[in-house]
Amino acid sequence: MSTTRNLPVLIVICGPPCSGKSTVSRQLHVRTEFSSFARFDMDELRLSVWPISNTAEDRANAYGRMHELAAEAIQQGAPGAILVATYQPMQQRRAVQVLADRLPARLMIFECGISENEAVNRFNNRELTHAADDLSAEKVWDLAQDFPYHGAAIKLILPAVHPDTLKNIILETDILIDIILEKFQAGYATCDLEAWVKLGNTSSNSIKSRETSTLGASVKLTSKSRRKARCKRFWQMLFIGASIICASFATVVAVKALLDPFPFFAQFQNRGFHGNPALWIPAWVSLAGLGGIIALLIDNFYHHSKAELLKSVVTAGLTPRITLREGTPSNFDVYRHYHRRLQSDQQGRLLIDGVPLWFVVLPHTKGFDVTTRRIQHSTVVNQQLLKERAAKLGLDYCGYTQWREKETRDQYFDRSREVGVRVLHITESKETGGPVEITVCKGSYMSYVCTELSSNLYVEGRFGFELRELFEGPAWCQSQPPVTKLDLSNLEKTSQTYEMLVGVQVALTTHDGYLILQRRSNLIQVASGGVVASGAGAAQWIDLTSRKRSLTETALREIEEEVGWVPHKEDNLDAPFLGAAFNLLRGRDLNFYCHFHTRWTLDDISAKATLRRRAYNCLPRTVRSRPRGATLARDAWELVHLIPIPITEIKIKRDGGDILSPLLKSQLGDSRHIRGLLYCLAQSERFCEIKKRYE
Repeated sequence: MSTTRNLPVLIVICGPPCSGKSTVSRQLHVRTEFSSFARFDMDELRLSVWPISNTAEDRANAYGRMHELAAEAIQQGAPGAILVATYQPMQQRRAVQVLADRLPARLMIFECGISENEAVNRFNNRELTHAADDLSAEKVWDLAQDFPYHGAAIKLILPAVHPDTLKNIILETDILIDIILEKFQAGYATCDLEAWVKLGNTSSNSIKSRETSTLGASVKLTSKSRRKARCKRFWQMLFIGASIICASFATVVAVKALLDPFPFFAQFQNRGFHGNPALWIPAWVSLAGLGGIIALLIDNFYHHSKAELLKSVVTAGLTPRITLREGTPSNFDVYRHYHRRLQSDQQGRLLIDGVPLWFVVLPHTKGFDVTTRRIQHSTVVNQQLLKERAAKLGLDYCGYTQWREKETRDQYFDRSREVGVRVLHITESKETGGPVEITVCKGSYMSYVCTELSSNLYVEGRFGFELRELFEGPAWCQSQPPVTKLDLSNLEKTSQTYEMLVGVQVALTTHDGYLILQRRSNLIQVASGGVVASGAGAAQWIDLTSRKRSLTETALREIEEEVGWVPHKEDNLDAPFLGAAFNLLRGRDLNFYCHFHTRWTLDDISAKATLRRRAYNCLPRTVRSRPRGATLARDAWELVHLIPIPITEIKIKRDGGDILSPLLKSQLGDSRHIRGLLYCLAQSERFCEIKKRYE
């Protein structure tokens, strides 16, 4: 420590919100020993530079600016700097470590600790003008619960805040400052910084506005402008209608004039083509001209940008415009939020550390088939229950669903009417390798959009909320000790608030030892640009109309549509499923994990489609003896390229350890279902036997 005594000092006071960081730092800065230090508070800096913004990008910029100011102050002769912030993100912990090494400076880290309920109590008594206006009581509880304290850092704990004991709090603060002073004079420097950095959150929530409005921000509406817009749109539509009627009349006249010379038109007396052909040409030219004029009118009066603006003025107010943001929490954030809320006997079904996958059907070593039992009446989401819960949060659930459905419809050029499969109950066979039966009914994609795909929508601020709180119910609220815990095994109860559509994730391994993955295109809605399984998608009701009524049909359809693979006649398709799990990032996004091993090679599947092969693949599947190929797949536009992974890169560990090699980790990113698929694959006896051939 003697080597660091003469260095400038960086004092980092960090901790969750409402833990007393600012109180301690202000009292510390008043002390004579630290009065010449520069002091930078994250909240104060944000208020001065970005007073009306709380985005993740601006928070990161504020951290960077704070570090720059601290470096400038020390370089200009200050003996040290006091930095006050939560320092929960890993990248910011790394940044302050790099700053200390670059100056160089002695780094002293002090963490302010606080209980969850006390943090909420302080938050409720905090001034409304505080910089952290993106916080809510629930978020403060979560941050206090999840803060990654480090054993090597000095932990500072302030007493509970009560108005009548303010003097006692000041005295207690003096005691904490004496601790900091004692460590400072002793030449203390925090050790094991690498461990402190790695404990930080690996990602910060990136958020984007979900408000959809066709009107510009500067457009103002009055009752007079609305009346004029309605009148103008009425005359436009009337003009288009009159044009169509006139064109139809002219078409009838032209066709009659054209066909009059033909005998078959006059009571079908004779056959032949009489008449002067020179008279036909003006008639067809007139028809083409009328068609062009109508198309031009429709484009000009209906699809033109001005017409769209006019339409938005006329329809303003018909659909609510709800300002919600969509967060993208990290896998670990979602994992720990669910882990502590689950019943103790269900926490063990989160099989992969840090990945929010809750296994409804545990991995099977021998595989199984999934059969379906269809029921005619559909058990729909309980709208009344969601309305009541939403009303307690100040949200009109009916208005929300209108806004969400319109927002989704606007994203589609021409959405096809596909009917999904909604699961209501899962029954596992008592025999090893026996089939798993799921009770299903028809599902609604729009309901899925309003439930699972809306889990990460939220409102910021002191009285904010997230929709996951709405769907999960009272067990999700953590500002006070919960009365009940989440029960994910009760599908009947869960289906009251989630649509529970069924999907499949398919792993395809080739005869020459490759696992085929795919990189998704940026043109699709879900998993855009990410890495997914060989085939992935939602089950369709039409898949269950066959005699087998098995999810195997869905798996085969999805992989043929996306990758172009069709089974070899010698391929074994029996009991292909390995497990099933909820992707908790999307609430109850249920997928069954499936594995096929084919006699085809990687070249057979991904080879360039020659003209001869294109002609050959026009033959029925029962006739041709080769796979269709990825370049000829029906939905090949959905993927950018295939990713072949050597089978030997998948480790076989049955103790819940890491199954990902560095190659796979670099490819997968934060994909969840693909991790669940690989985990199940590593437990499969069939896959183990295949893997031995290539080791």
